[in-house]
Amino acid sequence: MGEKKDEDKWKNLRCVNCGVEAPSLYRRFSKEIIKLTPCECCGEAVDQYVEYDIVLIVIHLVLLYLPAYTHIVHNTRYKVYPRLAFLFILCMTFDRWYQRERSGLESILDLEYGFYECFFLSIFQMGLFLIFSLLVAHFSSFNKEQLILTANSVILGYFGSVATVVCIVYGVRDTLYYRILMLVFLYASQIQVHRALFPSRSFLLTSSLVIIGKSLSLFIPSLIQ
Repeated sequence: MGEKKDEDKWKNLRCVNCGVEAPSLYRRFSKEIIKLTPCECCGEAVDQYVEYDIVLIVIHLVLLYLPAYTHIVHNTRYKVYPRLAFLFILCMTFDRWYQRERSGLESILDLEYGFYECFFLSIFQMGLFLIFSLLVAHFSSFNKEQLILTANSVILGYFGSVATVVCIVYGVRDTLYYRILMLVFLYASQIQVHRALFPSRSFLLTSSLVIIGKSLSLFIPSLIQ
């Protein structure tokens, strides 16, 4: 049985273990048989996540495993990021609107108007951090592919906002430990996204840039509100 040509000739493929560029993720010998490509630098499989179920990958993302973030950022080509952005914005909107609704001092019309206001504030909040990240990426490598990759990855980093809706449903949204945990997780997930995007940067530099950008995106909309 002869070896067939690689079917994963994407650009910017990276080893999820050491972060160096790789020519391919696997080689296909038949419809049922593939062999993972070993990394020329570390010797491990370039991306073992190509064999993982999506549920396991999501679990690894929640656990903040850097290889899982590298897999999603560099070695996949999903086309759902606009829909994900809309979903995450809705979750952020609902969380913001829920805090306002809890006061119980507004009429139905005021709450409806408040929902739309929260929606646009959430767009503004995500947009601020997205612009900040794109500016940072611009100084590192100015090309269209890198900017698109950065934008998609930043959107991915907001997936923790879905948990806010779950916490509201189960009635733990107003507890102090929830607020601290969610804030830390949202910061940490964006740090991991940017570490996957720019593996050559130090952890301290990446963390500092994310903390500054996230803090600005949270603080400025609160002034408007």
